[in-house]
Amino acid sequence: MRNLRAGALKPPRPDGGQSESHLVSSGEAKSIELFLTSLGRAVEVASQGVTAVAAFQLKVHATSILSWSIENVADSYHRVEGFAHNVLVETDERIVFHKIDSMSYVGFVAGIASSGEAERILGRLVAGLNDHSDAGFGSLALNAHLGAAFATDTDFDVERLMAAAALGLEQTTNSAPLLVVSQFAMQRQESDKKTAEFLRAAVDGDQIEPVYQARGSANDGKLVAIEVFARWQHEERGAIPPREFLRVAELEGILFDLGAGLREKAATQAAQWLERSWLDDITLVFNLSPVEWCDSRFEASMAGLRDRFPALQFAVEVADGRTLDIDQISERLKVLKTLDVGLTLDNVTQQSLSLPRLRRLPLTGINVGGSVVHSMVSDVACQGLSRMLVELAQSKNIPATACQVESREQLQAAEQLGFHHLQGHVLSKPVNAEEIAGLLRAGSAKADKRDRRSRATKSRTRS
Repeated sequence: MRNLRAGALKPPRPDGGQSESHLVSSGEAKSIELFLTSLGRAVEVASQGVTAVAAFQLKVHATSILSWSIENVADSYHRVEGFAHNVLVETDERIVFHKIDSMSYVGFVAGIASSGEAERILGRLVAGLNDHSDAGFGSLALNAHLGAAFATDTDFDVERLMAAAALGLEQTTNSAPLLVVSQFAMQRQESDKKTAEFLRAAVDGDQIEPVYQARGSANDGKLVAIEVFARWQHEERGAIPPREFLRVAELEGILFDLGAGLREKAATQAAQWLERSWLDDITLVFNLSPVEWCDSRFEASMAGLRDRFPALQFAVEVADGRTLDIDQISERLKVLKTLDVGLTLDNVTQQSLSLPRLRRLPLTGINVGGSVVHSMVSDVACQGLSRMLVELAQSKNIPATACQVESREQLQAAEQLGFHHLQGHVLSKPVNAEEIAGLLRAGSAKADKRDRRSRATKSRTRS
């Protein structure tokens, strides 16, 4: 096949006729694989010419279809196909495309100089499609979404370009129907793909490890809870940041499995501490993402954990949002109550705060987010919000926790504002099982010492 030249390419017309020039013969045009081969050559030619290529995937939807017979619907979709073809051809002579079906297309724009130029060309294409309406058989309007990927060098092969374009298409919305994915996004996609492969093996191999962060009482410094976080140490890539691998786990649909394994491992360790009387009156806290909270397996998972570890105190933390609409989760709340598992509203900030929801939920704790805690030293608004949340917690007879306390000034401010519990690096960073065991052991020893002093004082008083 000859090399492709930007500006000289037109696809076959859907009616079977020939355009002035075309990508391949009418028979070859039926093969999407051949189209992608042509795209690969276009990338190479454009790159050698110090120009760029933008590959795209396009979906066209017919909306507002009213009072049509089946025959009219079929005819109208044929008209939609013809209209889409005309817009694709007329928008810019550098657009080359291939029809997958009557409402789906793949294509590219070769010989462009920048991603901005690609966005302008493809923006005109989407606008031209979305401007169409037809009342011939009732009411017909088009809703087109387009995802594209921009490349300037031969490192971005066809498969990668089209996968990135598909990613862009998935992320479009009615209010933002066009998304051009950058080279950075494509590099991130490649990195995510490798991370996902390693992560699946790590989850299956039970390689995700828990770390623990202590939560103390603002009144006497006594340890009241331990929050569990996930850590992953890969044998080749080293420590993978939690934000990175948890995001990939959610994208890959394995976040719940990762979290369930982490909770099992942490509870097993906590049961050993409880046997040594190091964990008396201390709650093991699990932070849940909205994905885990909404998973249909969550209730059974927590029920199994309670069956295996009946003596442990559990609580789950969930960020405020629609996933905590009490009218939607009433049955889940009943299950948690039956299992004696506490529910804490996590990361409450000015932006996330919903007072009606906060008042109605049967909470066992309120966590004030780091953005508020970091500002409440001098920010009057954050101080006022903190006082309100502390008072609300007191009215519900539950603790308010200042989270992510990272300085002495923040610690003092939290104490002055009346927070019941404190958590953050100024008290203790997330540590491994051995180090948290040391804190538990030391706390238990202090408690024993206090008890002995108390008994001795009572004995002297009686005598």
